[in-house]
Amino acid sequence: MKRRIFQWFTATLFVLCLCAIYANLLVDDAPVRAQALQTAKTAAGCGDKCKLDSFHGERGMLQMRGEYDIEGKGHWTVICRRAFIVGGEYKCTATGAAEPK
Repeated sequence: MKRRIFQWFTATLFVLCLCAIYANLLVDDAPVRAQALQTAKTAAGCGDKCKLDSFHGERGMLQMRGEYDIEGKGHWTVICRRAFIVGGEYKCTATGAAEPK
């Protein structure tokens, strides 16, 4: 009985990992990158007038992380996470110094 429960648990966990990989790594992330850029611009306080100097991004199973250098506004880090690991809307938060580099 314990073995059967362990097998079902392992199979369920495997399927959830596959779903997380598909939803967070294989699907096009352009909308999330656009949301992250807008979050960085809003945090910097320049809105659509911001000029981006550089960008570096990483995408993982649990979050998307973007590093933005905004001209005259400094370096901003934006982390976007889903409400749930496999589903839900992304919510982005920005941290950084509002000082030029």
